[in-house]
Amino acid sequence: MMKQEDRPKVSVCVVTYNQIKYIRQCLQSIVDQETDFVFEVIVEDDFSTDGTRVIVEEFAERYPRIIKPVFLKKNVGPFINYKLAHEKATGLYVAHIDGDDYMLPGKLKRQVEILDNNPEIAIACHLMKGEGDIPIASENNLHHPRIGNTNTLNEIGCYFCHSSKMNRASASSTLQLDDEFVDFLVPIEHSRAGGIYFDDHQYGVHRYNPEGI
Repeated sequence: MMKQEDRPKVSVCVVTYNQIKYIRQCLQSIVDQETDFVFEVIVEDDFSTDGTRVIVEEFAERYPRIIKPVFLKKNVGPFINYKLAHEKATGLYVAHIDGDDYMLPGKLKRQVEILDNNPEIAIACHLMKGEGDIPIASENNLHHPRIGNTNTLNEIGCYFCHSSKMNRASASSTLQLDDEFVDFLVPIEHSRAGGIYFDDHQYGVHRYNPEGI
């Protein structure tokens, strides 16, 4: 059993598949985060065939105390890959990021501050800067509630990017993630444990990748 003092404050779960053009920037943006707490980065690679694995291995060698790579021996698809990555998280808080998105400075520190200071909050999320041809919905509408809940998600849909999300590990979903609604159903499940804090500061970049889903 892991001792409390050995437990990282945050687990960052990265899911990737054939993202050789993007994964380096993603991982670098995570390890460059300045924090006063320990965090781990679980990188779940879904049997990439384009050289993504080589870059993940490079980061694991450079940052062995932070990067925890997992290389699947066969392709299982994005939703099972997501589930496997999050099952390995050991942190008090769990952040998710897709391998073609990346963080901006201050993200982890700010979200930990929100969750530390607001025990009634289960999810911390934030505005994302869009990169690509399609504007990101939340970039054009800053009228989302600062504090939301399950009813908010049911009424207006998921108004934040999945790669902006950090939740308490205690709110982890027990859903069987085998369908395409992971970005919507998981926040609903997590929100049953507490409120949703939406920060309108841009702490990440969501890339519109035509090769993604």
